[in-house]
Amino acid sequence: MGDQSANGKSQRIVESFASCLARKSYDAISIKEIAEGAGVPVGSVYYYFKKKEDIFLELLHQSNFELLKMVTEWGQSEPKCDGSFASLMDEMIVLGERYLNKAAEYQTDNGMLPAMWAACVSNADIRAGLRAEYDKCLQTIARALVNKGLDPQVDALAMARLCASLFDGIKAYTTIYHPEKLDFPTVFRTLKAFGTSGPTMQER
Repeated sequence: MGDQSANGKSQRIVESFASCLARKSYDAISIKEIAEGAGVPVGSVYYYFKKKEDIFLELLHQSNFELLKMVTEWGQSEPKCDGSFASLMDEMIVLGERYLNKAAEYQTDNGMLPAMWAACVSNADIRAGLRAEYDKCLQTIARALVNKGLDPQVDALAMARLCASLFDGIKAYTTIYHPEKLDFPTVFRTLKAFGTSGPTMQER
C-alpha cells in the first residue's frame, strides 16, 4: 500500500473496488468509498478512471489475464490427453485445482461473483467488456485443448465452450448452495465417474 507511483495508485483503486464488490452490489459502491479504501483523493480516482465502469473492466481484465496465463500453462504441460472423455475430465480436474489455488490466492472469487453478474445484467458497457474477455478465454482454452492432444476432428472452440460452461455452472451452483467452498475437482471427478461407468445413455 506504500507504492505512490501512478501504477501503484491505480492498482490500489482497483483493489479497493474489488474489496467493495465482495461486500455489496455494484450500484451500491460509491467513488468516495473506493477512494477511501485506496487511500487516495476522489479526484485521483477520476484521474485514472473516467467512470466506475472502467474500474470494473480493469478488474475484469486483470482477473482474466491470470486465468488466460494459467490455461496457457496448462495447455503446454504434460501429459497430453488421449482425446477420450475420461482423459479430458482428468485434465479438467488438474485445471480446476489450479483455478482453486489461484482463487484462494486472491480470496475474492466467491464474494465478488454475484455482484459481478448483477452488474453485467444491468450495465451494457460492462456486458460488452465481459463478452470480449470471455471470447478471449474461449480462444485460449481452445488452443490449450489442441495442444493437449484433442482429436483434430473435434471442434476445439465448441469443446472450449463446454469446458467454460462447466466452470461457470459450478461457480454459480457453489455461490448459491455452498458459498464457503468452490470445488471444481470433486464435480469433474463425479462427471468422469458418470461418463465412464455403468450403462450407456441409450441403455438407460
